[in-house]
Amino acid sequence: LPMLLVTGFLGSGKTTLLRHLLTNKSNLRIAVLVNEIGSIDIDGELLRSCDNNAGLGICTQELTNGCVCCNVRDDLRREVLKVLERRETVDYLVIETSGAADPRPVAASLNKLCRLDLVVTVVDATAISSQLETKLARQQISAADFILLNKVDLLGSEQAVSEVEREISKLSSAKIVKTEYGRVPIELLMDLHVETMGRGGHAHFHNKKLHAGFEDHTAHHEGQHHGGHDEQERSSIRTLALSLTGPVSLRKFQRFLYGDLLPEELGSNLVMRAKGLICFAECRRHKLELHVSGLQRVDVTHEGAWESTPKTKMVIIGSGFDHARMQAAFEACEAR
Repeated sequence: LPMLLVTGFLGSGKTTLLRHLLTNKSNLRIAVLVNEIGSIDIDGELLRSCDNNAGLGICTQELTNGCVCCNVRDDLRREVLKVLERRETVDYLVIETSGAADPRPVAASLNKLCRLDLVVTVVDATAISSQLETKLARQQISAADFILLNKVDLLGSEQAVSEVEREISKLSSAKIVKTEYGRVPIELLMDLHVETMGRGGHAHFHNKKLHAGFEDHTAHHEGQHHGGHDEQERSSIRTLALSLTGPVSLRKFQRFLYGDLLPEELGSNLVMRAKGLICFAECRRHKLELHVSGLQRVDVTHEGAWESTPKTKMVIIGSGFDHARMQAAFEACEAR
């Protein structure tokens, strides 16, 4: 079964890319597995809303403040085996890793079960310069066969885009494709005719040198536990899951968004990512999707009418923010 592995730092646009793939997949039957950070499944619900593969579904897994290769790898293998049990009904497997995960151990663990075609790393063009100070971001880029330079529309000039491309090229020789909102021709990442070619007819793109690196990484983990292997960097990333059973006030939520979630005086590194489904008292029937990535992009999109009981739920991902204060500010948004 051909597999596409999607990785990238928090807020880079991985789930947006997956939604684009599911919406433009032609006749491909795609199974999707998502490593979710946080105890509230936002990404899975958003992906299910655009998936028309009835019977395949979207599987999400919770990953809370740990290393994916230690805590989730076995669970992920089990989910892949479930997909393989339905091999005749699936053409492609797409796995989205957590934004806090090194994709190499995931690839090493799953390569014996599936055929890894591409590792695609999604990069936030507006944030990558500062993110490259972290070893995790550098690992994600160096693991890539294909790099999507996302949000180039926010950089403002071709010169700024070129500078970012040069920074990335120092770490990887992978092909770089510039994009906005993860919109990329699907045929660049997946073979649209794989369902008519059979398992033997699909080209295997994956880099053998990189593949050897995956195996070396796996051997390292089998021999010893992580200890300090980037755990301090990963452990600084925390998630806060928030939910309300009732609608929120639009005016109060706007104050929360710009006064608590994205206050200018706190700097850019506290809240890396926020995502959620929002029900406003002013338009209770409408299901709204919220995405906050970095300090430059806040997107609210209409997802149609609620099919379930309307509610508001969010996951905030970041480092150093006051959880209790953030939760209190969120709960104060409830419409009274």
